[in-house]
Amino acid sequence: ECTMKILIVGAGAVARGLANLIKNTLPEWETSFFSSRSPRSTYGDQICLHDAVAVAISNKDSGHEAADLILEAAQNNLPVITCEKGSLSEYFFAIKPYLKKIGYSATVGGGSGIIDLFERPGCGGVKRFKGIINGTLNFIACRLEEKLEIPEAIRQAQEKHLCEPGSNSIVDIINTELLDAQRKAAILYNLAFHDSPIQGRTIVKASEFSRTLWHENGIMQLFAQKKRLVIAVFPRDERNQGIDFFKDQPCFWMHTAHHYIIGTFVHPDGHFKQLPYEEDNCLQLEDWRGEFYMHGPGAGINPTASAMLCDLKKMLNVN
Repeated sequence: ECTMKILIVGAGAVARGLANLIKNTLPEWETSFFSSRSPRSTYGDQICLHDAVAVAISNKDSGHEAADLILEAAQNNLPVITCEKGSLSEYFFAIKPYLKKIGYSATVGGGSGIIDLFERPGCGGVKRFKGIINGTLNFIACRLEEKLEIPEAIRQAQEKHLCEPGSNSIVDIINTELLDAQRKAAILYNLAFHDSPIQGRTIVKASEFSRTLWHENGIMQLFAQKKRLVIAVFPRDERNQGIDFFKDQPCFWMHTAHHYIIGTFVHPDGHFKQLPYEEDNCLQLEDWRGEFYMHGPGAGINPTASAMLCDLKKMLNVN
């Protein structure tokens, strides 16, 4: 048995969930915590005492703190894994040279394997993709389709620890989850096109997207129409084929020289091979080899912690 020492950065539910998962499945491994109360100046000394670093801090800020922590570990040749979306959606350009040292499958899709679609051997020439990548909003939509009222649907989502920390009102929760989806859309776009030979923008920042802030009445109307939040990335010369995504006011959107990036509520029937249920995610991608589809657990502590542990084992060459 091989003992590994893992430094977990963070003290929230995901950080604790990862520590418990390691304890229960790999009891020979050792974990320790570096939290916001730990002096930042000691981080460099701490990482040198460990075999890998897991960054699981809050997604509330712009991602600058997480990006710094990730980069310092990677620059010291330590494997580092993360579930923090702000770092990859805002600082991808800085992180890009170290991608092979970073495990980030927990940033989008949790245990669904969505990130794997962009890392397959031979993957390249991505043409377009679309997905349901916010498990919390999908859970709420499914519950409303089952005739629950929105306060009860949100209460159940909170009970399952699906909502981002710090959000309580309906409007705050929905807008926070929309920001989460916006960050994920930026990450997926960057993974799809950062090595592309096309001219123009191949790396974007979530903060550069245009965005609609929703009020309670607008939110209620969207859910009452049985729509779900779908993100889509497709070539600009295919706008007519993507007309569904322009029927209503998008939640967030951006266009580069070659692509539209858009997140909006649409009727999902006909868009996917299989609709994800509750907090599950899905993604459909087309590249030069054909069409690929992934579907599986998205939001929640357990899928996120499980994805992080899978990344850890892969990067440490542990079965």
